[in-house]
Amino acid sequence: METFKKISINGRLAYSIYCLKLFIKEKFIEFSDNQELLFILNEISEGLNEKYPENFEQKITELSPNSILDSHPDNNFKKYTFFKTSELESFKVLYNNLPQSVIEIIDSVIELALCNIYKNTGEYSECTFNELLYIFQILKREKFNLPIIPNVIMNSSFNQNNGWGNSIKLPAL
Repeated sequence: METFKKISINGRLAYSIYCLKLFIKEKFIEFSDNQELLFILNEISEGLNEKYPENFEQKITELSPNSILDSHPDNNFKKYTFFKTSELESFKVLYNNLPQSVIEIIDSVIELALCNIYKNTGEYSECTFNELLYIFQILKREKFNLPIIPNVIMNSSFNQNNGWGNSIKLPAL
């Protein structure tokens, strides 16, 4: 696990998305071609650039299961700005049908993507490292073996770009 302290934040985000996609493909094949799920994962992957796209934080927060599945009466999607209510309702149906472990991982991947936006990364970005370890715990609980770290991720050093690393293109599955 110490290896991940040397991998950039972008590398950690890329690896978490890579693991999630493989986990879904291996354990929940029926969702592996789901267009809404692929859309959500692609939106999160936008954070793999050297600089986050404009409005990235608000956009993926709106996509998070925590936001969409919030049962508070005020959460009627009227205050959401990036997606139509019909899209959000569709995401809600998807999340209600996904296994809990997938929901937990999606939320954690989003947390990982956002936890260092406004604060110093420190020695190794403890918050992204801890979020990645939490994702690994979920995968272990689900008896999913972590895949080998692709070279493009291994080569994304925490020493690059103030801990963020360079842009990463996710490896094909």
